[in-house]
Amino acid sequence: MLRGMLLLGFLPLFITLDSVPVVAQTGQSSVDEYNVPKEIETCIRMIPGVTINGDINPFYLSGDFDGDGKLDFAVQVAREGSKGVLICLSSRKIPLLVGAGSSTIWPASQKWRFDAWSIVPKESSDVSRPPKAHHDAILLDVKEAASGLLYWDGAVLRWEQLSD
Repeated sequence: MLRGMLLLGFLPLFITLDSVPVVAQTGQSSVDEYNVPKEIETCIRMIPGVTINGDINPFYLSGDFDGDGKLDFAVQVAREGSKGVLICLSSRKIPLLVGAGSSTIWPASQKWRFDAWSIVPKESSDVSRPPKAHHDAILLDVKEAASGLLYWDGAVLRWEQLSD
């Protein structure tokens, strides 16, 4: 009897979890809206047609990319079937879109090849840095094939190929 009551007590929890709205869904992965920081929600609304892409885990990164001492965000996104990254700097009102049909860094027609990413803290000596990369940066990888560093140089977003 007690066991049956315990199971019935958990039933509303299961119903609630199953009914949580999804922000974005691509392939087999999805992103629950409760896992999206408010800063990313605000940032992503500024670029029409962009949705969060949950194919790479984690789907977002945070660090001080512009060196202003405030937290910035980068989120994996998709737009019209094309993948990319949206960079949300606390010091800029307009986010920076790389890939997903944007011509920032690479031509808009270039296919997004990256399947892994991570933060490279400004203090790290594990990755060689270009002279203008003074802050936290984003390491984009094509697993076991190529990698590069995406960084803010104080004026523009830059790319440095590290391996191929």
